[in-house]
Amino acid sequence: MLHLLAIAHEADIDLLEPGSYGREGAPKAQVEEAARILAASKTPLIWAGGGVLSSGATDALTHLAEHLQAPVMVTP
Repeated sequence: MLHLLAIAHEADIDLLEPGSYGREGAPKAQVEEAARILAASKTPLIWAGGGVLSSGATDALTHLAEHLQAPVMVTP
């Protein structure tokens, strides 16, 4: 039988203030290259993550998917 021993420690710590972390957009050249690749694709598939929701880009994603006639997969 396995016995687990829990040990508690106390310490004085200083918590940092919450930060605000944003993401910069991709460089224009990379966006243009991605657009060229998508436009040339015969069977595109869009795999979208949580960034679409957090950035408010759901309408843009919908328009892109409709334009490309591409199915969309989303992460949980």
